[in-house]
Amino acid sequence: MSVTTKINPDTPVSIPQILDAVPTRNSAAEQVHKNGSMIVRVPMRKRWYMNPPVSWLFPFSRYRRISLDTPGQEVWEACDGMHTMEQIIDKFAVRHFLSFHEARLSVMEFVRQLMRRGMLVLVGYNESSGNYTSGKREVVG
Repeated sequence: MSVTTKINPDTPVSIPQILDAVPTRNSAAEQVHKNGSMIVRVPMRKRWYMNPPVSWLFPFSRYRRISLDTPGQEVWEACDGMHTMEQIIDKFAVRHFLSFHEARLSVMEFVRQLMRRGMLVLVGYNESSGNYTSGKREVVG
């Protein structure tokens, strides 16, 4: 049984390590299709200010949402825990007639945004510890 370690998503990681990592969706994420776009939502932790009486004055959403366009949907669907970043980038580059480096810039930035919003985790093998590590904060649920 391997042990997972949580690391900060802003921790510098080498490009080869990122390309070998496998992006995986947050298990609490929900997808809703509306008007040709997809909305992905993840439950947020309930903060102190979300309780009454503050919540009576300011209604707070219990979810963090992001609307994905067609390229975003492609990347989201590919982040299934089975494909490496390199495979996802290759597929994106071919589909959109981009060089690998152009696609890498777009896909990696998009994945970084999804990680910061708690929708994805990037799982990679840590050679020094011999364990798999994830670049996501604690999963809410």
